[in-house]
Amino acid sequence: MKLVNMLLPKKCIFNMCFGDGLKLPHHVVASLEKDQCGADEIAEVQWRRLVQQLRNKRKLRNCIAVCDVPDSRRGSLKEMVCISMGLLASDLSEKPWQGSVFPFSDFPRLHKIKGDNLKSRCEFMRNIVCAEKVDFSKIYNGVLHIATTEKLSNAEMPKSIFVFTYREFDKASKNDWVLDYREAVKNYSKRGYAYVPRLVFWNLKGSIAEPEVIGSHVVKNHNAGMIITGFSNTLLSLFCNGESNPGTYAARVAQGHVDGIDLVSLQRFAPKVEDVMEWALSNEELTSLFIFD
Repeated sequence: MKLVNMLLPKKCIFNMCFGDGLKLPHHVVASLEKDQCGADEIAEVQWRRLVQQLRNKRKLRNCIAVCDVPDSRRGSLKEMVCISMGLLASDLSEKPWQGSVFPFSDFPRLHKIKGDNLKSRCEFMRNIVCAEKVDFSKIYNGVLHIATTEKLSNAEMPKSIFVFTYREFDKASKNDWVLDYREAVKNYSKRGYAYVPRLVFWNLKGSIAEPEVIGSHVVKNHNAGMIITGFSNTLLSLFCNGESNPGTYAARVAQGHVDGIDLVSLQRFAPKVEDVMEWALSNEELTSLFIFD
C-alpha cells in the first residue's frame, strides 16, 4: 500500500471512488471542529452529497458498524474515523439497521443514533459508553434477535459487521471469539438463516499490515471474517468504494475500472509487484517515456 500511495496520485484513486469535489468521511467530521462561520452547514451539505453518491452506487447497504470511541481518544484522527465510518455505515444501510450502531462494549446493544444534524449525531456517538473489550457473542445474538423479531429474510440480513477501533483483535474480544462464532452459526442455522454476518475487525492503529483471515477453518463454507491493521486515506477510499468483485485492484485501476472491493477478501486486495508497476506506468504522464537498455 505504501508503494501504491507513492506511485499513484492520491486524488486519482479518491476521485475514482467518490467523485471530484467530495471529501473523505472523517475529513467532513473534522471540519465540524473548525470555529468558522457556516462550517456546520457546509459539513452538512458535504455529508449529504457523500452519502447520496455512495447510495447511488449501492455501496455498504447491508452492514452494521461497531464503534470504539473512548474519551481518551477524543479529538484524535482515530476518533474521527470511527465516528464518521459508524455514521456512514448506518446512513447507507437498510432498515432495520439504518441509523443504528453498536458500541464497543461488554454489553453491546444496538443504539439508535439521535440528533437533528451531523454535528449533534457526532456528539451522540462520542457520548456512547465504550469499554476495553467487546462481547461479540452479544452482537451476534443482538442481530439475530432483531432479525427474528422483524421476520427478516436471508437477503435482508446484514452481510458484514465492521468494527472500527484502535485495539488489537486478540486483546479486544471479551471471550474466545472462535467459540462465539461457532455458537452463532448454530443459533442462526436453527432459525433458518444461512450465514452469520462476516466480521471485519479494523484496527486503525499502526502501519498497514497484511490482512489476516480469521475463522477460515472454524466452520466449513463460512467466510467468518478478517482483521485489517493500519490506516490511510487511500485504503479508506477503496473501502468506501464497495463490497464486490475483489480481484487485484491494481489491475482494475490500470484499466480504469474500479468496480468495488470486498474488504473481507483483502488477502487478494494486495497487488503483486508487477501489478503495481503496470498500474504506475499506465499513468498519462509516463506514456511518453522510453526505456533504453
